[in-house]
Amino acid sequence: MSRPRIGFVGAGKVGSVLARAWFRQGYQIVSVYSRMQPHTTELAREIGATAAESASAVVDLSDLVILCVPDDAIASVVEALSEKSWREKAVVHTSGVHGVGILYPLTATGAMTGSLHPALPFARFDHSPDVLKGITFAIESDHPILSVWLSDLIDAVEGAMITLRPESKALYHAALVLTSNYAISLFAASKQILVGLGAGEQAAEEALLQLLRGTLSNLAEQGLPDALTGPLVRGDIGTLKLHLAALESNSPALSAYLTLARLTLPLLAGREVNTHTVEDLLNEWEGK
Repeated sequence: MSRPRIGFVGAGKVGSVLARAWFRQGYQIVSVYSRMQPHTTELAREIGATAAESASAVVDLSDLVILCVPDDAIASVVEALSEKSWREKAVVHTSGVHGVGILYPLTATGAMTGSLHPALPFARFDHSPDVLKGITFAIESDHPILSVWLSDLIDAVEGAMITLRPESKALYHAALVLTSNYAISLFAASKQILVGLGAGEQAAEEALLQLLRGTLSNLAEQGLPDALTGPLVRGDIGTLKLHLAALESNSPALSAYLTLARLTLPLLAGREVNTHTVEDLLNEWEGK
């Protein structure tokens, strides 16, 4: 089964990195379309593709069209492309939250449909394609040809793959957001507290970054639940009480602390820590 000719609709951070990575691995990226025309032209020149004037033109040139548009824009793009014949062509989107069902209007015109979500925080247009090496892609596809194409694309960047059911996409994506996005929120809240105590912004950030690096290292080396450190795993109730009292004037941080402590209870049980006293303390504070 030959490699498909690939076209991209959307050349933002995700589309740019994927296009350059698969081009480097020998895939023919035939066409790119995006509303950001100067950026599209630059990317197309870099990977030897046509800078298309419309999403429809990408379909004409491609065997596999990858929609790298914002989640809320997928439905309107699909509607615009539903007038075309998709016979022997495939289309996938890269949304983490939407299932393949959002593409169903294209199946009526012959499209093979699926989704391909890279579990990676894309913060820049100019990420090296090497950033994809080893990451996990979540896919949906019940068509044998498309399934092989997607598997080969993932193998080409030495990635890992998990297969999801359509009804599980929102929960899958929420799990990723809890770790990736809200880690940034917690970092910002912690930095604000440290700066409020008199630390310089750079010193506060460096302290927290070193803490995160150590935590990630522990996770990689020891896994769950052994990577957990701190007062909860020590059963240090006195420290927990001091923390909660100190955060009482910061309602959002206090609420987050209590919620995260409760989420940690299964890990404590895995470390054979008696959680009854911790639960009693959490119940007391949550009832205030």
